[in-house]
Amino acid sequence: MTTFTVPAPQLRLALQTASEFMFDDYTYPALTGVYLAPADGGQVVFVATDRFIASHETLKIEEGEAFEATIPECVVASLLAVLTPIDVEGYDEDGPVPPVEPFNLATFVLADDGKVTARLVGVETIEIAFEPPSMKFPNISKIFAEAEAGTGEPLARAHFDPGRLAAVVAAVKAREGGYPLEVVAAAAGQPMLVRQGDSFKALIMPVKVSDG
Repeated sequence: MTTFTVPAPQLRLALQTASEFMFDDYTYPALTGVYLAPADGGQVVFVATDRFIASHETLKIEEGEAFEATIPECVVASLLAVLTPIDVEGYDEDGPVPPVEPFNLATFVLADDGKVTARLVGVETIEIAFEPPSMKFPNISKIFAEAEAGTGEPLARAHFDPGRLAAVVAAVKAREGGYPLEVVAAAAGQPMLVRQGDSFKALIMPVKVSDG
């Protein structure tokens, strides 16, 4: 059995953002969820892609060791439903009392039979068990690393689908913190890499346009 624990509010943010990048075609079941995997420095990465845009978020592990698994779309929805902050009636000196996070910690447990349990701990404890899809998730982290390395010819001109650009901007805009969106790298024929803060980045694939 392998386990790791992350702050529940950070998990909520990571899943909220990643859910905007998941594929909606069930002929590719591995892409209709959020992939998690170990990252350097005692971290876990959450990745999602629809093959044209991709998200990559890194969280610091509080305890334990990360493992590889894909969280199915229905489980992502269930986790987000219970992780949603609770509205509180009342006021303090700063105005209305802000919503309260229902859970402090989230622990993922990988059993010997391959099943995964997400255990959310707060005022109460909730467990959501699931079986990850057997189809292997593509190595998106490698694509991010290659884009960040800046390989390829310098970018002179590129075309990007406005809908996909808008999807990435909307997902980033919904995040907390208000950090600006930074274009980190763009090379001819390769995806554009953008980043917000230190933990989140996204890829946007270019499109081919006929010269005629």
